Amino acid sequence: HVRSRRQRQMCIRDSKTRVDWMADHELPSAFTASLIVIILSSLFVYLSKVSLRKNDKKKSTILFFIAVVCAALFASLQFYGFSQLIDLGYYFTGPTSNVTSSFIFLIAFFHLLHAAVGLLCLTVVLIMLLRDKYQSDNMLGFELAANFWHFVDVLWIYSVSYTHLRAHETRHD
Repeated sequence: HVRSRRQRQMCIRDSKTRVDWMADHELPSAFTASLIVIILSSLFVYLSKVSLRKNDKKKSTILFFIAVVCAALFASLQFYGFSQLIDLGYYFTGPTSNVTSSFIFLIAFFHLLHAAVGLLCLTVVLIMLLRDKYQSDNMLGFELAANFWHFVDVLWIYSVSYTHLRAHETRHD
């Protein structure tokens, strides 16, 4: 069944005006901090890749190690963010939950799953860097892990931005 453009627009409009969508929700400060940390992690992955292309393996390994530490910090901040959500009175299910809190929990949880896979990939690349397995002309595993991590980064930037914009939009409707 294919919906017309007008039907899709009506569904979007109707979902924006749902009474159970909280107008004054806020994201945990840990989620905002994690946004900065994951961007830094991606930056260090990129700088490590540049160094490896120049065959500066020592610098590449150090930069990549910093990226992995940032990625681990990101994951820790995600867990802390879940506890902050609960402290703010947001729950995934139950009598005090609502569509907004459930949405935030789902987005953060599924992103955390992607981040866990990304952290595993980054850890494998770090081990390979320490074993001197990558060269400037042999970087496929490195590049695949880097691309996946950048994907995880962009997803989190989008998710946090969307949630902030959604809160701002509903306050001014």
